[in-house]
Amino acid sequence: MPMSEREKDRVRRSITPPVWSEDRSVLVWTERQGDGDDIRAMMWRPEDAEERAEAERFFQAATYRSWHTEDDLREILKASDSWLIRLNMFGVLKFLTVNQEDVLFGPDIDEIEVFADVPAQAATFTAEQTRAFIPRLAQEWLQDDQDFYFEPIRPAEATRDFRLDGPGESPEAAVKERDEPDDQEPEPADLPTLFRLLEDPDEGERIWTASRLAKRGIAADRVVPVIVAFFQRMLQEEDLGDYDTEMWFCGVAYELANYGANAAPAIPVLIEALGNRNWQVMGKAAYVLGHMGAAAEGAIPALKELLHKPLAEIARHSALESGQEISLELAEKMAASPRVTIAEAFWNLTHDEAAVAVLLEVFRSNSSSNDRAGAALGRIGTASDAVIPALIEAVRETEQPRPEGQSMFFATNFSAALGALETIGPAASAAVPAVTRALADPNTNGRIMAARTLWRLTGSTEIPLKVLVAALEDPSEYTRRFAAETLGSMGAAAVPALPALRRALDNAVGEYKDGGGRQRPEKQAFEEASAAIEGRGTIQIDSK
Repeated sequence: MPMSEREKDRVRRSITPPVWSEDRSVLVWTERQGDGDDIRAMMWRPEDAEERAEAERFFQAATYRSWHTEDDLREILKASDSWLIRLNMFGVLKFLTVNQEDVLFGPDIDEIEVFADVPAQAATFTAEQTRAFIPRLAQEWLQDDQDFYFEPIRPAEATRDFRLDGPGESPEAAVKERDEPDDQEPEPADLPTLFRLLEDPDEGERIWTASRLAKRGIAADRVVPVIVAFFQRMLQEEDLGDYDTEMWFCGVAYELANYGANAAPAIPVLIEALGNRNWQVMGKAAYVLGHMGAAAEGAIPALKELLHKPLAEIARHSALESGQEISLELAEKMAASPRVTIAEAFWNLTHDEAAVAVLLEVFRSNSSSNDRAGAALGRIGTASDAVIPALIEAVRETEQPRPEGQSMFFATNFSAALGALETIGPAASAAVPAVTRALADPNTNGRIMAARTLWRLTGSTEIPLKVLVAALEDPSEYTRRFAAETLGSMGAAAVPALPALRRALDNAVGEYKDGGGRQRPEKQAFEEASAAIEGRGTIQIDSK
C-alpha cells in the first residue's frame, strides 16, 4: 500500500543522507524518531579501522541513487525488457508485488499489501511499464519526496547493488541501525576532558565535542562561543551551497537550539545566516532563534522580512542562474518547508497572526510540508483563534462527497489535522463532532487515528475502544500492530481491551521488517501494548 506520512513517522529512519566532515573523520546525518517533529542530528566518529569500514559501507549504501532524471531512467531501461520496481529508502529496500496499473493507482490501493522484502516475491514489469509507472509512483505515492525513491532493477541484480564487501553482504547489513556513540549524558569526570577538547587545534574535534555537550544543554558559556566562531568561519569562507557543508552547519545548529536563551551570543551570526541563499541554512537559523524566546527580540525584523519574501520566485530565479528551469509549482513545494520553520519561529517571538496565516497557507496546500505545518499549528493551539476552525475544516473533508470506498487516510490534511488536534487536547473540544464523524472513514487506519484523537479530546474510551478492538481483527498485519500500539498508548484507560489484545497476541505469528529494515517478531507490538496497559511499560506513538 502507498506509504502515508503518518506511517513513515512511526519508525526511526534517516531523513537526510549521511555526509562526511571535510577531514572525513565524522559522519553526520539526521533522522526522524517517533512522530514527525522528533528530528535529531546524528554523528558517528569511527574509532578504528573496523568502524571506519562499516561507516564507509553505510555512507555508500545510503547515498547511492541509480537515476536522477527521466532521461537517466530511459537510458537504464534500454538494457532489458524485464524489470523489478523497488522502493529505496536510503538503502532499505522494498519490492513491488503488483504490476497491474488499475490496482497500483486504483481507489482501493490503501487496502492492499503490495510490498515484499525479497525480490523472489516481486512482480516483473516491462520496460514500457517501468518507464510509465516509476515517475507516477514518485508523484502519487511519495508526493515527490526527494529522499525516498522508486528505481528499476533487473531481477538477477536485485540483491547486489550494495554488496560492497563481496558476496554475503546484504543491503540491510550495509545500512544497519547503529546506536549513537554519544547518546549518554557525559559523566562529571568526563567534563574536564571535553572542555579541553573545546580548545583543540582541530576544528572537527572542537565541533564534535561542542555538539555532544550542546545535545545535553551543558556548559553553554563554554560551548556557544565555539559554535559561534565555527558559524562565522563557515559563512565567510565556505560555500554553504555544497551539500556536505550545509549538513555540517545544520547539524550543529540543531543541537545549539537546546540551549534556548543561553545561546543568545549566537544571535548576530544566526541573523546573518538568515540572509544565506541556502534554504536549509536559513531555516535552521530561524529554528534556533525561535527557541530563544525574548532573548532573540533583535531577530524579529529579519524574520518578518523573510516571512513575506516570495521564496518560490527566489528559488526559480536561482535555478535559472545555474542553468536550470523549474516550474512555479515545484518551487512552491520546495519553499514550503523553510516557510513553516520561519513562520513558527516568528510566532514564537511575536505571537503575530501573520505567522499563522503563512502556516495555514502551507497546511492547505498540496505540499509534502503540510504535516509539518499541521504540527506547528498544533503547538500554537488556542493561542490563535484561527487554528482550531482550520483543523476542524480539514477533518470535515471526510464529510465531502467522494468515490465509494475512497478513504481520507491519505488526504492532504486529514491525518495532519488529527495529529494537531491531539496536541491541543481537550481545549479543542469544538472538533469532537467532526472527529466523531471521521470514525466512518472506509480505511481502518483512518478510523484508528480518529478514535485515538477522540479519546484525547474527550477522555472517554467507550467509542474509541470499540473501534480499536475491531481493528485488531483487520486483515492487514500493519493495521493490527497500529491498533495494538494505539491501545498501549492509552495505558490503563484501555484495560477493557486486554482480552481482545491477548487474542491478537495468540494469533500473531512470524516476523516483519520495520521501516528501518530491522526484523521484529509479530507478537512484539501486542506484548508491549499489553505491558503498557498493565503498567509494566510505556508506548509512545505518533503525535502527542
